[in-house]
Amino acid sequence: MNQQKNLSVLTEFSDALPVGICVIDRKHIILFWNRTIADWSGYSGEEMAGQNLLDLYPDLNTPSYRVRIDQVLDGGPPAVFSSQLHTSFIPCRKADGMLRVQQTSVIRYPGSDPDHPCVMIIIEDVTELDHEIRSVRQMKDQALLEVQERKKAEKALEKLNAKLNLLSSVTRHDILNKIMVIDGFLGFAEEMATDPTQAEYLGHVRAAAMVIQNILVFNRQYEQLGIEEPTWFAMDTLIEAIDTEERLPIHSACEGVSIYCDPMLEKVFYNLYDNALRYAEGATRIEITCHPSSSGLIIIWEDDGTGVPEDDKEEIFKRGFGKNTGLGLFLVREILAITGITITETGEEGKGARFEFCVPEGEYRIGNPA
Repeated sequence: MNQQKNLSVLTEFSDALPVGICVIDRKHIILFWNRTIADWSGYSGEEMAGQNLLDLYPDLNTPSYRVRIDQVLDGGPPAVFSSQLHTSFIPCRKADGMLRVQQTSVIRYPGSDPDHPCVMIIIEDVTELDHEIRSVRQMKDQALLEVQERKKAEKALEKLNAKLNLLSSVTRHDILNKIMVIDGFLGFAEEMATDPTQAEYLGHVRAAAMVIQNILVFNRQYEQLGIEEPTWFAMDTLIEAIDTEERLPIHSACEGVSIYCDPMLEKVFYNLYDNALRYAEGATRIEITCHPSSSGLIIIWEDDGTGVPEDDKEEIFKRGFGKNTGLGLFLVREILAITGITITETGEEGKGARFEFCVPEGEYRIGNPA
């Protein structure tokens, strides 16, 4: 009588739940079949009451299901049949014909008579969740596949780059050797030349050979950009490494300043110094100052020479600009750009060149050892 009362109470609220609920007794006879599972299966509660669940759904009569159901009936712990490891507990199809994916729990029915135990079967429709899980897994598998393919491509590209670099290095070395031979024979030819026009032509050939040599040297330097990891450099050390030979003294006010940059940073200051020797007519000194600002560390490199014309302030950083090779300041900007450092020319023509570096926050230190 108590069991019937419990089933009556269950009917009142279970029909509003979005899960299928079925109650069976010790002999696997269906005592309750709620509206949700009736809608899914197409069988009403009246039709199912009194029938043997395991006879209706033979898959449940296999050991993997029946044994665990009976263990719950005998007072054992709840049994869970996951959608990942088990087929649908009670096969039901959606309106579009797709088989519902189910997550099923079997628990001891609360309040059942100890002498006549019952279990409640709770079935959740996790079709949409299962679909999402599978989609995510497919996306993950695809992403992993793409990563693996990218790694293979990157590895093949490193090998190709290594071969190209080797080829470039060998070719450059051979060409430089040939230029040395050309230069040597040009020297002999110039000594033997008696015709002024012939001597002039030989001079043009020598100049062209030197341009080729400078371009090859630049290419060798440019290939090294970004190969090694950036590191910290002390400004004092970099400036002291410049061989001024007292031609153009450098005065620095950047004691204790270090910046984070590509290992080719020393080329930056060397090229700036070489640029001053070539173009800063009348210059007597170079001043270097450092001071923090709202945008980072500002480094000023300036001389007291003739300065840079307004129209050339951006052009001087382009490859090919200038009377020499036109590669020095182009390389300077490229090296600095690796770690986000910018350089501009902000001087006034007639009062000297002024190169202004802006080092981003976090890329410089003041007072800390490099």
